[in-house]
Amino acid sequence: MNFIQENLPLLLGYLFGAGGIFAFIFERKKNKAVTKGVQADAETKEINNASIIIGQYKDALEDLPIKYELKYLEMEKLWEKKVQMLSDEIKHLDNSYQRKSKLLEDEIKLKNKFIISLKREVREKESENKLLKEALKDASNNTK
Repeated sequence: MNFIQENLPLLLGYLFGAGGIFAFIFERKKNKAVTKGVQADAETKEINNASIIIGQYKDALEDLPIKYELKYLEMEKLWEKKVQMLSDEIKHLDNSYQRKSKLLEDEIKLKNKFIISLKREVREKESENKLLKEALKDASNNTK
């Protein structure tokens, strides 16, 4: 009994002093409420962030056909330009081929004329040679 009397103020001070057990119980309830509020706030922010992301994807998907159409038209113009350039190059090469072909045909005609004139000259020289041989033969027969 003596122990209780001596230590009772100390025990009461620990139990009820500065809030003690009551403060612990009330703080625990308060902390649980604050935690639930923070969790609810975090869930709200997560829902808001998800809504923002969904909005951004929706905007991007709505804009996608327009961008696709513009890119398609741009590519179509590039291909048309490339086809035109290749067509022009083909025409240029065809004209060049025609000119060179005409020059080669003219050169062949000139060479054929030259060959004909050379053949005529060879025939003339052969006939002249034949006449000279006959004249030489007659001259050698006359000297005998």
